[in-house]
Amino acid sequence: MIDDVLLRWIVTALFAVGAIDSIRTLAARRTELRLSITHCLMLLMSLAMIVMAWPQGNQLPLLPLQLLFALGTVTAVVFAMRGTDDRLLHVYTAVMMASMVWMYAVMGWHTATSAAPATATPAHHGSPPGTDALSDMAQMHGASSNPMWMGSVTLLLVLGFLALTIYCAARSVQLPRTAAPAPPMSNAVTTLRRPRLRSPWICHALTAGGTGIMFAALL
Repeated sequence: MIDDVLLRWIVTALFAVGAIDSIRTLAARRTELRLSITHCLMLLMSLAMIVMAWPQGNQLPLLPLQLLFALGTVTAVVFAMRGTDDRLLHVYTAVMMASMVWMYAVMGWHTATSAAPATATPAHHGSPPGTDALSDMAQMHGASSNPMWMGSVTLLLVLGFLALTIYCAARSVQLPRTAAPAPPMSNAVTTLRRPRLRSPWICHALTAGGTGIMFAALL
């Protein structure tokens, strides 16, 4: 669970970078309709994750958001299947949308189990008011309120997003192409090209890392 305020701010900063990148891409140039929709979905996902990391996340309606991100998942999958350009971006968006669907499903399960008459401990009623949505979700891992398969799926998601973060970080580094060697008697000087960083993939890596942290908070 995210009880540490500093870690909350770190997660907020990670998703804020992703949101800023989506806004910058939408405002900087006119893209085709599919790319615009994809960036809007990623912007919505980043904002939802920021809110979820704070106490206000408990006040959001779960079912409408779950249906919205489910629709976003289907949309991104259709875009990935129909288009060849930017297919990786659409696949990445589909993964992030599906992760939101699962996270809201976990929150819905917790809401249902909390509403039932229960064997709750007195300490639960005395929890501090600053507990966020993820902290409340993490409480379901005690006793018998959380099915074992749900925790297993969440653990797999943590590992999956760790791998996705590493993959995006690797994609963010563009290695220079090997230049042809200069002729032996030529006075040409061979210049050493440095690797270049691609900011979109850096933002994808940060967003994937933040998502992994959010899922790890449920374990």
